[in-house]
Amino acid sequence: MIKHKAVSNYKIFLLVFLTLASLFGAILIANNLDFTINGVHYIPKILVFDTFFVEYAIMFLLIVVLINKYPFSRWFGTILFIVYMTIYLSQIISIFISGEFISKLAVKNIEFIGFLITTENISIILLVMLVVVILPLILTYFIVKNVKLQKIMLNRYFIGFFITATLLLYGEEKWISQKTLQERNTILQHNTLPHMAAIQAFENIYKSDEKVDFSFTRDEVEKLHKLGYTFKPFKKYPLLKENIYDENVTFDATIQKPNIIVIFTEGLSARTTSVYSDKYKNLTPHLKDFSENPHTTVVKNYYNHTAATYRGLHGQICSTYPWLGSGKNWLENDLLNLSTLHYKCFPHILQHNGYETIFLNMHYKDSSGNDEMVANFGFDTILSGETLSNTYLGGIDKIRGHYLSDHQAYTVLTKYLKEKEKTPKKQPFLLMTYTIETHAFVDIERDGVAYGDGKNNVLNTIYNMDDAFGQFWDYFKHSKFAKNTMIVFTSDHAHYYGKEYIRTMKQ
Repeated sequence: MIKHKAVSNYKIFLLVFLTLASLFGAILIANNLDFTINGVHYIPKILVFDTFFVEYAIMFLLIVVLINKYPFSRWFGTILFIVYMTIYLSQIISIFISGEFISKLAVKNIEFIGFLITTENISIILLVMLVVVILPLILTYFIVKNVKLQKIMLNRYFIGFFITATLLLYGEEKWISQKTLQERNTILQHNTLPHMAAIQAFENIYKSDEKVDFSFTRDEVEKLHKLGYTFKPFKKYPLLKENIYDENVTFDATIQKPNIIVIFTEGLSARTTSVYSDKYKNLTPHLKDFSENPHTTVVKNYYNHTAATYRGLHGQICSTYPWLGSGKNWLENDLLNLSTLHYKCFPHILQHNGYETIFLNMHYKDSSGNDEMVANFGFDTILSGETLSNTYLGGIDKIRGHYLSDHQAYTVLTKYLKEKEKTPKKQPFLLMTYTIETHAFVDIERDGVAYGDGKNNVLNTIYNMDDAFGQFWDYFKHSKFAKNTMIVFTSDHAHYYGKEYIRTMKQ
């Protein structure tokens, strides 16, 4: 099959690299997983990595065959090796940083990859690359010096072991008890990991979404009617629900058309605020003060029904379950251009009732698709980061690369309202804005305020956001808007469950 002779250093290096990278990846994943589940034994814990082993064995065999044949097949084997290792290491780094494989949602929001470029994450990437490159070089040197080791690496019995193990794992349901497999699945579910290897998980990202059938059968139309929907396929808005609740409002409106300010805070979970939890002392004292105002209503059990930001904003502003969640889908050159669709959103309804509608986008222009998206939601005025910075901050240097910091954002909001106070125009307004600095993986910048010793970036960004909100809240309470304006403080979605956030919640 394979002659027992010394193989080239190059071939040995590829196989050693492949083996060590796979082993190192499994160790990193194991270190990142939570195995503390009562009643689970060692075998199910080992079987968590069965798909990884199968994938590794298949790749090992393919590369062995390809690099030991003809020159053209060696090139193909090399290309296969490079592609495999690039995807594999990317997936391992993703699990180490975020706790999950690269997701379809992450790919659709690739424009926000800058949030991942932190000192800690760069250090992790460099460490992984250092280990999987330097160690194979060292081991290759020793293997080259020892002909016996070379023979062992490509010995038919060694390869036979891989084939046998792979076949056994593919038929594991027949020779491993259902109880053991169930315990393995429990571990995977507990860690929100699918039962698949790195390449298979990557392949799933690019599998086309199941085609959506926008037509309805007669039975489905009848069910829609029972749920309160009207379906008129040739109308501008073909699917509508006119109302949700028929009950009378439990309190009287003191003002017929109050101004409305809606603040969407990036990725904030209720459990991390002092309004809903006292787990962290004085983490959000200003939000706590806001919630204790006699005119404030605290809403409980409010969950985001979509993720991430694009779907979160779209879903809440327009009361929909958005199918697509990428910023690029709102651009004119996109094949699925959502801007050609018609939505009946909250701002549209208020426009119809005489309101001025405004959206303050704290992203700089072209750093996200927010401007293009909210342009379809019924806003008269949309102002992006550059305009807001130049108008209300004197065009100062950027603190954040793609967006205004939270202190800058609330300063802008305050100055915008102060300017509006001086306007004789009596038209009521809806003002929506979205602050960003509480995004997962980031820490506060030079204008930020740290929480405690400042070592926890999750707590830092939440505390910093609250400090910025507090400055706005102090202004608002003493402004003329305090008597005729509603503030809705919410989030686009709950906090992303990155490693630091999960660790913080478990403390």
